[in-house]
Amino acid sequence: MDLEYVRRRRCDSAGKDPNAAERGDPDGTKAAPVSGASVPQFCNSPTVIVMVGLPARGKTYISKKLTRYLNWIGVPTKVFNVGQYRRDAVKTYKNFEFFKPDNEDAMRIRKACASAALKDVAAYFSKEHGQVAVFDATNTTRERRAIINSFAKEKGYKVFFVESICDDPEIITENIKQVKFGSPDYIDRDIEEAMQDFIQRIECYKASYTSIDDELDRKLSYIKIFDVGSRYLVNRVQDHIQSRIVYYLMNIHVTPRSIYLSRHGESELNLLGCIGGDSALSPRGLKYAGALASFIRGQKIKDLKVWTSHMRRTIQTAEVLGVQYEQWKALNEIDAGVCEELTYEEIQENFPDEFAMRDQDKYRYRYPKGESYEDLVHRLEPVIMELERQENVLVICHQAVMRCLLAYFLDKSGDELPYLRCPLHTVLKLTPVAYGCKVESFFLNIEAVNTHREKPKNVNVNRKPEEALQTAPDHI
Repeated sequence: MDLEYVRRRRCDSAGKDPNAAERGDPDGTKAAPVSGASVPQFCNSPTVIVMVGLPARGKTYISKKLTRYLNWIGVPTKVFNVGQYRRDAVKTYKNFEFFKPDNEDAMRIRKACASAALKDVAAYFSKEHGQVAVFDATNTTRERRAIINSFAKEKGYKVFFVESICDDPEIITENIKQVKFGSPDYIDRDIEEAMQDFIQRIECYKASYTSIDDELDRKLSYIKIFDVGSRYLVNRVQDHIQSRIVYYLMNIHVTPRSIYLSRHGESELNLLGCIGGDSALSPRGLKYAGALASFIRGQKIKDLKVWTSHMRRTIQTAEVLGVQYEQWKALNEIDAGVCEELTYEEIQENFPDEFAMRDQDKYRYRYPKGESYEDLVHRLEPVIMELERQENVLVICHQAVMRCLLAYFLDKSGDELPYLRCPLHTVLKLTPVAYGCKVESFFLNIEAVNTHREKPKNVNVNRKPEEALQTAPDHI
């Protein structure tokens, strides 16, 4: 079988790759794994996202979700929560009086904590090469926002404000229940006592709160989010990354829902140990489709939407459900290029260098004439956006696709993503909660082949075939 070398990122000017030793190639003479270049890299000025709003308005929820999304699409992002700096500085929280505007000692501490967080933002950009920092604090005064703006201007950073405004008492009460009762400030405190203290803390902030003004602050870049997404106001978006941030924030919601992820039933090519292809379901795969239909009916899900890829095995799995389903080409399995429908043994025999290079950097390696996991993440971004907009959805997809979706919801890194376990005939139920995602796993008691391959210890291109295939799953 001929292999067309479509591309290859070469070594440095001396003909050597500086990361070669890590790949088991100390001489640096082997070609490096190819990076999926389709995910944009934002190399312009770093951006500081500044949260604004009273407590219990969802600022930390937004900060964490936005950070998770930006990291998932390949934009290094980190949250700097000023409340945590305050907790580190003042080990014991007493009550709301700490937040009174006339508490001068407390105000000095809070200003020092904000300054320390800004100093760490600068270090993150310069030493860790971060591209976006989320400054998570109330930032309710014009004075505080002016300090942040001056800091950013001096350093050459862009600033984008995200203000969450909410006057709905039901939403505020629910936010207090979900978030603050899990706060370190209220550990071992009576629930009613904690609620009353936090309400008084909010009143302390209200005394000095000045919202971003549409006239006075018209030169600022910002988005205002009203009542967790019922209305938005956007001003002076500066660049592509801010545009993506706005689009994302306008699609997320906090409505209670669950997302169900399942691979298709076992396929005929799964039985042969082949990757990719477009084969039909095996007899056990058809049994799983029936079991999945029974499971979904038993969940009694309101207004469930079902999505599949364009591939036969996901469509066959969905048809047994007896409901309408929507096909997404974006949900198709990763394109293995010249390795489509080959077993791991055949790939090792025909393309041993490619097999080794994929083991060295599975996230960024691109199959010849095919895709990388990094490419797949880029392809799946519209799916994630629509999942954020929807309520209850069942996604019937493929192993690599399910790994990418799961990595988004569980905040997994690019190194972890390609090795997440997504077995056949198992449903994962994801329920978004305050600051993360609850995961429940349901094996539907239909046996299937194992398709999971762990990373081998030896990833050198000169390794023996048996070492390369040491973690390859068994098949018929």
